[in-house]
Amino acid sequence: MKEKSLTIVKFYEAPVSKVFQAWGNNEAIKKWFISKPDQTVPICEVDFRVGGKYKIGFLSDVKTSSGIPFVVSGEYQEIVPNKKILFTWSYGNDSKEKITSYVTLDFQEKNGGTELTLTHEKLENDQSVQNHTQGWNGCLESLAKYLIS
Repeated sequence: MKEKSLTIVKFYEAPVSKVFQAWGNNEAIKKWFISKPDQTVPICEVDFRVGGKYKIGFLSDVKTSSGIPFVVSGEYQEIVPNKKILFTWSYGNDSKEKITSYVTLDFQEKNGGTELTLTHEKLENDQSVQNHTQGWNGCLESLAKYLIS
């Protein structure tokens, strides 16, 4: 089985330090780490340091959901302030079903703003790439709105 990956590049009209900090702050993550406007983040536990763990739970519009958040979790593998964040990304409630992949965020100052390159590696198939691409694009758009608010 060949592992799959995706890469998304996004430009923000905000300083690198502000974009970087949005990824390591519980209160900030609760406001922007959503892929759809009807989502909320009722679970957000972030220990932003190498070896620290995170757990984020998403919940869609209560009228259409089961009331049980979809949870992702992982561990920070590398943090270089204002340059790079590397973390594992796991989801699934059953340990047999739990899939672990890797997300790398590269931050670069460009044209007075920040160019963020997100790479998500070790995805299991094309459907996972498609789902994660859609989810990450939604989150990165939400981050853009958060940064200008």
